[in-house]
Amino acid sequence: MTLKNSFLADGQENRKSKGTFFTDVFENMKRRNWVFWLSFLTFLCYFPGALVLNLNNIRSSYDGVTKAESLIRMKERMDETVAAFFHLNGFMPVLVIGLAILIGMQGFVYLHNKRQVDFYHSQPVSRKRRFLVLWVNGIIIFTVTYLVGMFLGMAVAAAFGCMTGVIFTGALKAFFLYLLLFLGIYHISILAVLLTGNTLVSLLAMMVLLGYELAVRAMTVVMSSSFFMTYGNGEENKIFDTFASPIVTIYKYISLGGKNYNYYEQYANEQYTYGGTALGLLVMAVIFGMVSFFLYQKRASESHGNSISFPKIKEVLRFMLLVLIGSFGTYLIYYVAGESVMIGLVGALFFVALGHAVIQLIYEVDFRAIRKKWLTAILSLAVVIVVFLGFKYDWTGYDKRIPKQAQVESVYLSLISEGFANNNFVMSDGTEIYHRYYENKQMAITDLDTIYELLENRERINRNTTEYNGYYEPIEITFRLKNGKFESRRLFLKYEENMGLLNKIYHMDEYQSANNQVLEENFVEEYKIFSARYHDGLKLKEMPSIDINALVEAYKKDLENGDYAEVYYQIPIGMVTLFGTGLQNEAYQNVWELLIYDSYVNTIELLEKEGVSCKAVFDEAYREDIQKIEVTYEDYTRQENGIVMNWQECVKTAIYHGEASYQKILQNAVPGANRWWESNSRSNRGGYTIYIYTPNPHDGGDYYVEEVYFQTGEVPQFLLNDLEKIEFGEEKIMTEQ
Repeated sequence: MTLKNSFLADGQENRKSKGTFFTDVFENMKRRNWVFWLSFLTFLCYFPGALVLNLNNIRSSYDGVTKAESLIRMKERMDETVAAFFHLNGFMPVLVIGLAILIGMQGFVYLHNKRQVDFYHSQPVSRKRRFLVLWVNGIIIFTVTYLVGMFLGMAVAAAFGCMTGVIFTGALKAFFLYLLLFLGIYHISILAVLLTGNTLVSLLAMMVLLGYELAVRAMTVVMSSSFFMTYGNGEENKIFDTFASPIVTIYKYISLGGKNYNYYEQYANEQYTYGGTALGLLVMAVIFGMVSFFLYQKRASESHGNSISFPKIKEVLRFMLLVLIGSFGTYLIYYVAGESVMIGLVGALFFVALGHAVIQLIYEVDFRAIRKKWLTAILSLAVVIVVFLGFKYDWTGYDKRIPKQAQVESVYLSLISEGFANNNFVMSDGTEIYHRYYENKQMAITDLDTIYELLENRERINRNTTEYNGYYEPIEITFRLKNGKFESRRLFLKYEENMGLLNKIYHMDEYQSANNQVLEENFVEEYKIFSARYHDGLKLKEMPSIDINALVEAYKKDLENGDYAEVYYQIPIGMVTLFGTGLQNEAYQNVWELLIYDSYVNTIELLEKEGVSCKAVFDEAYREDIQKIEVTYEDYTRQENGIVMNWQECVKTAIYHGEASYQKILQNAVPGANRWWESNSRSNRGGYTIYIYTPNPHDGGDYYVEEVYFQTGEVPQFLLNDLEKIEFGEEKIMTEQ
């Protein structure tokens, strides 16, 4: 059927019967059949096609295998593959988004063609009915082709014996979520066509509609983290707490909350639920759909060929884009130019002018038009400058403000030099969660009087403070507010002056239980701990006969009786690793790493009874390979505002050669950063770092560098004397000791 006959058919059907809405829909389908078949082919290739290939590959890899365990594993792999195809995954959204853009634009792109608009609008069909016919048509194309492909895929899965009720239910849930995603993108693509007069500008408009809010949020996070000293580590996740971007919404659920079998799964499922994600997509789809329906009825027929169909929104769009472009350019130039405010402001002028020129060319398609409409550009430049300087100089007072105690329900916080390593916490089903996620979720300190007494002693600083307040350490804290929201901050303390309060927090049940899983009752039995080994930072020491229960009890006693001040000033001397198995399957092992400090007397005593020497020994064999040792002393009080302005002026370095020097230096040293220690504290090593250079056979004569440290108070006197002779910013080779 020709385009003309298709339009006539629409009109004739309307005249014959006002009740045949779906007749109009299916008549209109005839001019869109290529889109229908493309969508059908896409899902046909994905569901039955790709599924057959994957299942056949798995089956062929087990050809000739007769062992029952292997056949069971083959069946498990096939079931997992089928579930991955039909349930939520990371690939299907790409297909859905692509089809939504194609179907939406193809259905309404006739508005960009004068001949088609004249003919369509000459028919005795209301705009409301015409919109609904085209709109329903697109939804039918997606829904029918998806479901046909899905059920054909289920037939393939059943033929391989892999179809179950759980898979079927999961497939329906995934379809519903993908349908909502389709509707969101579909409506955005329709809206992009309605707002513009040609297809190229429609594509640009779609990019703006999909990404503007996300870009603004990301720019806000980048500038906040750059200019606010107290901006918390967890705050960057707010980039994805977005409403207007369906891509981000589906990403949150599928990548963080979907069934991906990753460390974050159980935590993320509680943050990004199916119902919450579906509701967000539905609300977004409804809003964009209603706006599209309204604009379709208001759009002037002669808008084809214009860059923007609604002249009244041109300057609003220009302003929104120039503010974003200018803010990005200002920060970029400021950063590249070594954080020069003046050059950053020049960058603002350049990027706003450039953005204005590009937008005018898109609007008018005429280079002479660049000279027009500068008032909006000037206003945008002013806003960009105010925003940049507002972040730079913290005009809102963000760095000096925290939530009021009356607004807070509980807090989570992270202290320096805690008695644990970077464990993944193991859940009851054997899945693992990265410890920071687990702690942030589990820890709920409600003794707010103690917390706020500590926070009253915080250093009220920002990046532009000119007065130096002494050395301070960061404390990561998340406030759970009574309104259900969270706020993460990085606050600064003089730890030495607050050890009493820090020690009290360290011994709170909420703090210890969230940081140390070994404190759980029946830990050894519940997690099936079957072996342990010790590493002193240089050598691994197996302990096949050790009593695991006794070891765990000794460690618990050290945690309960320990003093935070002791832990804070110490560097771990070793690490016990516990192994447990059986929670997921017999082939999988969970691992717990327990740092051992000098003050953990009960654990050390037990290990020594087992014949384990806890402290690392840099013996003669180790020292024979050393080419040189550098000892640096860093005086961070020489920094302005705690920020390194000229790092070399804060450091002095003594260089040693010879076995006698090596032995004297290393007799008090312990392995550090590149083994397990990841503390940000400099005080607990007194500013001293030892760099050991040994040959690296893998890099053609380059050195391998090992970092080790002195415990506080254990720096050799001869080294202190040598460093006194060196000026800051200097390196000096010392004589043989």
